[in-house]
Amino acid sequence: MRRGRQGTLAVVMALGATWAVLSAHGQEAGLPLPPPRDAAAPSAPATPTAPVLDLPAGFRLEANAWRVAGRDAAGEFTGTITFQRRGPRYFVYERRVRAGTGHDDVERGEAAISDGRLYLQATAPDPVAGLRRALAGAPGAGEAAEGRRAVFRLMADGRRFEGRFAVPGTPRAGVERLEPIARPGADNHVTLLVDGPEMFPALRAAIEGAQRTICLQTYIFTDDSTGRWVTRLLVERARAGVKVRVLVDAFGNRMGGLPKELRAGGVELILQHTMGQGLKNSVVDLGRGLVDGVRRLFGGQPKPRERRGVLNHDHRKIIVVDSRLGFCGGMNIGREYEFEWHDVHATVEGSAVATLEALFFDRWRAAGGTGEAGQPLDAPAAAPGTMSVDVVEALPGITTAIKDRYLAEIRGARDRVLVECAYFLDDSVIAAMNDAARRRVRTVLIVPGDEGHDVPIVRDAFRWVENDVVRAGVELYKYQGRMVHSKVASFDGRVATVGSSNLDNLALVKLAEANLFVNDVGFTRTLDSRVFAPDMARSIRQGVRKLSWWEKVKSGTLHFFRGVL
Repeated sequence: MRRGRQGTLAVVMALGATWAVLSAHGQEAGLPLPPPRDAAAPSAPATPTAPVLDLPAGFRLEANAWRVAGRDAAGEFTGTITFQRRGPRYFVYERRVRAGTGHDDVERGEAAISDGRLYLQATAPDPVAGLRRALAGAPGAGEAAEGRRAVFRLMADGRRFEGRFAVPGTPRAGVERLEPIARPGADNHVTLLVDGPEMFPALRAAIEGAQRTICLQTYIFTDDSTGRWVTRLLVERARAGVKVRVLVDAFGNRMGGLPKELRAGGVELILQHTMGQGLKNSVVDLGRGLVDGVRRLFGGQPKPRERRGVLNHDHRKIIVVDSRLGFCGGMNIGREYEFEWHDVHATVEGSAVATLEALFFDRWRAAGGTGEAGQPLDAPAAAPGTMSVDVVEALPGITTAIKDRYLAEIRGARDRVLVECAYFLDDSVIAAMNDAARRRVRTVLIVPGDEGHDVPIVRDAFRWVENDVVRAGVELYKYQGRMVHSKVASFDGRVATVGSSNLDNLALVKLAEANLFVNDVGFTRTLDSRVFAPDMARSIRQGVRKLSWWEKVKSGTLHFFRGVL
């Protein structure tokens, strides 16, 4: 710990010296170059609500390689620079540039961000590159950028840095620009939608603006005021020539007369997982299980096979418009989601949309539909964002990837785990959170309040393990005032998830689900500040409570059947 503080102080002092060296150059160019705000002392550790960088939300310095372009006395040069985080505001970097000599100069050093400015201090120049420049007779050769210091200003677009550099004790100076090069998969922008008043207007605008395709998959589609306006808009777009596909799980079917209206209006509608199909598939699954068991006795290894039995349903909520804008989260189509319950959804733009659309068509074709994913109408001139997004699915009999990802994030957490979930009953997830709390990771769990819970048998089954969770050190909160239906989590302030999957055995193993895992500090900070901070304030923290004999009997019995609740 002591060594880390000394290292931080050394970086701060070096970067303060950087300002002193460059201030004259900055004044010539009319650029205000104050020292870092915290140059007098090391910055305090970031709190869960404190900003990590003085940059726009969603912006991560280390999420990209950066293109370098500039000029000095030797002429113009280009190259790349990459950053790795070493603290809340501090980084190490590697810079590779190529000038007229045709050889790469490699520079390594330390960096810091404050007040929207990026400060660089070279610490390990490449002597071989410097020798090459000297042999080539390049102006300023032999210095190999030794001791180079730079200060950059974040431009108004929030994506580029421009600034000046100099080498102390030499006349060498120049100007330089850094522009992000998104890493593969780090080209997305995710927008958090908290509650129906944010999600449903965004959905309305997306449907009304659709030009070519709408793919809508939901678990529940209700014939109420919300379901009817969604139906009307879908029909309007279908009659305007947009290809509209709607996939609804029959177990959550509350559509009343809406299917007839949709189909008459040109919308392709499939109700999957009907009771008859489920009973038939359950018998088939039983027979296949017996055959697979015999194969294992003789050393065989049966291939994974999707299950579509009575308990296997599709709980996903995926909407993709024109192959460019995706929706994913916890909200179905119904009035309670638009106006009454507390829930969380998200929109995504970027390469992750293609994965969402592929998931839709995989289920669409499995249910008997035809067609395939398309391409965006117009390729954007630049990536929509710089967020790295993993679209993770669960599919009965095929993959439990959402459960695996949750367990990996919880077990790997070092600072905090924040979870808000409507139905929380999975043994392995509970054990992982208890273990995290015991190793002094701050572990927060928000579940529905006892009075507002929409599935009392799930509430009562969880009561059997509530005291164990509290005794392990988990901060257990029960949300007050209305039903909380969200399925979100945040890990160490760096990764967040929004999706359809609850944390019970039914969702993680027996249902088809889809979650976005967003590997972005800015988005995670937004989720923490807009969901977890206010929801903890609206909740009551639970302590160990004494259960009556009847509560023990009821909760113990229901907990025995937790695998199907």
